[in-house]
Amino acid sequence: MNPNNIVIGIDTSAYTTSLAAINRQGEVLLDIKRLLEVPLGTRGLRQSDARTQHHQNLIQMSALLDEQLDLTQIGAVAVSDKPRPVEGSYMPVFIDGVEFGAKLANRLNVPLFYFSHQEGHIEAVKHFTQLKDTEKLLCFHLSGGTSELLLVDEGTVSIIGGSKDLAFGQLIDRVGVALGMGFPAGQQMDLLAYGADATTNWLKPIPIQNLEFNLSGIETQCQRRILEGVSAEQLIPELFFRISKCLWKVSEASFKTFNLKEILMVGGVSASRTVRDYLKQNMKNGRAHFGMFSSDNAVGIALLGGNKLWR
Repeated sequence: MNPNNIVIGIDTSAYTTSLAAINRQGEVLLDIKRLLEVPLGTRGLRQSDARTQHHQNLIQMSALLDEQLDLTQIGAVAVSDKPRPVEGSYMPVFIDGVEFGAKLANRLNVPLFYFSHQEGHIEAVKHFTQLKDTEKLLCFHLSGGTSELLLVDEGTVSIIGGSKDLAFGQLIDRVGVALGMGFPAGQQMDLLAYGADATTNWLKPIPIQNLEFNLSGIETQCQRRILEGVSAEQLIPELFFRISKCLWKVSEASFKTFNLKEILMVGGVSASRTVRDYLKQNMKNGRAHFGMFSSDNAVGIALLGGNKLWR
């Protein structure tokens, strides 16, 4: 193995601590993730509490890093330092990852590279698809705090549509908590939705205008139905159907608007089997691409670091 053959990636998002390592060939050597613990019945964590957990997780991950990798082969450290690649983008949870990355880079005497959480999401999926070297493409970033339709053009990320209020992840988690599920609730809800009958018409369609949509209305509908006694088995499949259909309609419109035929789906919500199957089966004017590293992870950050170090 040659020196400078490994890049370490670090990401401390709102609810996941992650550390990854990749080599020059883009192979994932290490992918460690720890979900933050959220008390049952609550809809999230304060930033200060999240930071405490990130700090503890990173200490544990540091020990695993020493055990599983030859540290003399590490050529750079890369870390997410903000949510989006724009001026003013900031969340306190990224501070712990940045501090850990800086100490690690200093300890190893290697360069430290900074990227946004969103850029990491895009690269983590893009790198493992046929769009790896594509300079211009569409992307839906679908997570707990973000539901943005993006145009990625030669490394520049621009918002061209998406939700004007809630994120899909917020919608799903709020409904899940109201149904008595733990936070985050997406995985458990997807299990109930997958393959189930979604034709009950408990919910009205999500309103769409051009490439934008609003989600607060369907959350209000869901909360009302829950108070009326509608069960999770009845409500969740239709909620996921409405989400999938909204994403399908907006994606199809974006293909026509920008004359592009491919769209990346990144972020935790895109890991839903219900959403994936619906989009794959119903796309007519283009194709949706998904990846195994859809949820919060440091793999994309490590890949970006590798691009910068080796290219």
